[in-house]
Amino acid sequence: MASHPSAERLLAFAASATAGHRAPVVTWLDLRRRMGVSAAVLANWKRRGLSKEGAIAAEREFGCSVDYLLTGNHPELSPLALALARHLDRVADDVNTHEHAYAAAVAVIDAIAAKYTNMVAAQQHAQHE
Repeated sequence: MASHPSAERLLAFAASATAGHRAPVVTWLDLRRRMGVSAAVLANWKRRGLSKEGAIAAEREFGCSVDYLLTGNHPELSPLALALARHLDRVADDVNTHEHAYAAAVAVIDAIAAKYTNMVAAQQHAQHE
């Protein structure tokens, strides 16, 4: 049985984004481990499609656009990741500059993702009260 298109997009993007890494995402098991989700959650994504929360977590982990994952619409990269990539291309005159800029960009993305995750959690909590 074929997996849901949104789950397939996530696996393909994760594989591309982690190619050449020490621990690349190649299989569904790799993806599950990297995303920190249970086998049941992954099975649900494969059967019914990514949840909004799963797509947000994937954006944080791999830099892919939530819209791309859920709908297949382009661009594949999140708007923030695209802007940072353009900036890095402009300022990276050598490898050291690029590595430092990349580390700073990742820190910014992590901070924004944590704030967004907290906002989503607060909204969900408020809806359940």
